[in-house]
Amino acid sequence: MSRLEKIRVACGMTLVFGVDSIGSSGGLAMFWRDDVNLSSMGYANSYIDMHVLGSNGEGEWRLTGIYGVPDHVRR
Repeated sequence: MSRLEKIRVACGMTLVFGVDSIGSSGGLAMFWRDDVNLSSMGYANSYIDMHVLGSNGEGEWRLTGIYGVPDHVRR
């Protein structure tokens, strides 16, 4: 079982989308339950962009997770 799968199970989620790390970074991941429909709109080592359709078709929106080094000098 992969590291992401172990985290997914420990958090009680049913699905995961992950972006591999580059170098020593940890990578990115989004976890969700199967009553929500997520589809990837794009991703890179610093973001995951998803289209979200809520349970029973209620609520449609976009979710973008972004990672950046907090120290602006290192960006």
